[in-house]
Amino acid sequence: MDNALIVSLFVLVMTVVVRMIFQNAPAQDAYASRILVQNASEYYDAYKQDTDMKQRICHAAMAVANINAARQIYNDEDIGLCTGMDAHALSKDLNETFHEILKTCHISNRKQ
Repeated sequence: MDNALIVSLFVLVMTVVVRMIFQNAPAQDAYASRILVQNASEYYDAYKQDTDMKQRICHAAMAVANINAARQIYNDEDIGLCTGMDAHALSKDLNETFHEILKTCHISNRKQ
């Protein structure tokens, strides 16, 4: 769990650094956006398979963080061209999923 967070943060930092150094480097941009979206998708798949609520929250948060990082750095059109995925739709699904998890946690904490 901690390794996943460290790797994601490392990829984000490296993406920003590479983007600053190579302003017109579409190959690096394509690779970085693909990695961020791929990570988001993998975390989302892990979230769907988790049975432990702590793991579900962690994986959902990591999925949201990765897709939001990609969307902050690149526009949705470029992400779509590089990954073949609709970044806006994926982001919307992930954010809605994460909010539902938070509501569930909030409701279950109130019942205790």
